[in-house]
Amino acid sequence: MLHGDLNDPPSPISRRVYFRPVMYAPTLGDEIFDNDRLVVDVIVEAVMQMRANGGPNVIVVSLLLGDRTKPFAGKISTWGRALDYLAFTYSILFLVSAGNVNDGIPLGRSERD
Repeated sequence: MLHGDLNDPPSPISRRVYFRPVMYAPTLGDEIFDNDRLVVDVIVEAVMQMRANGGPNVIVVSLLLGDRTKPFAGKISTWGRALDYLAFTYSILFLVSAGNVNDGIPLGRSERD
């Protein structure tokens, strides 16, 4: 994200980037969320901090998450509600990559199949 199109190396972005880690890797093992804080609170706090510190031009927030012990799938969650609220309140588009579900995703057949 920092360097733009990798096929066009001289095009790094000219804007500031705010990076807020929300996961950590124990000595041996996969990255996980910190159990001392609700990660959704960390995200809400980070977005509010970006806005408070002169970030009115923030329009896209990319969340790359993947804790296998807390799948980001199923019914609408606290995550979904918080991101919906932040998107509406601050006019932000959230890109969420939550590749943490190892099971296959069942796809129903359409009537056209």
